[in-house]
Amino acid sequence: MTATASLLVCRGCCCGTDDPDRAATHVDALRAAATSLPGGRLTLTSCLGPCSERDVVAVRHRDTGRPGRPLATTWLRRVDDAAVRALCEWVTAGAAGYVPAPLRRHRFEPADGDVADEDAISVSDRVR
Repeated sequence: MTATASLLVCRGCCCGTDDPDRAATHVDALRAAATSLPGGRLTLTSCLGPCSERDVVAVRHRDTGRPGRPLATTWLRRVDDAAVRALCEWVTAGAAGYVPAPLRRHRFEPADGDVADEDAISVSDRVR
């Protein structure tokens, strides 16, 4: 199985709005990391929910490091500059295996109803 990752980056009401220039820089770095992998991509969404967490990124990846779990989603919140750097390194390496230590404090599991329904997620290639 080939390691690959797709990133969903929330850019809804609260995500990326504190500093739009920094948000654009984060998106550029994350897109470069994702597209360095075969089949990797980055998608901007209008809302991933939960809005209380801000700057949410969902990493959909083929986890070759854990047998029996070929496709997983890792949810990260409050993704700041340091988290973007660590996320880029992890994604470039295939986002397989366990979540690296610098990202662990950003990891969370959304509760039922916290995540926007797939029908409610709109996709854009624009940064703003």
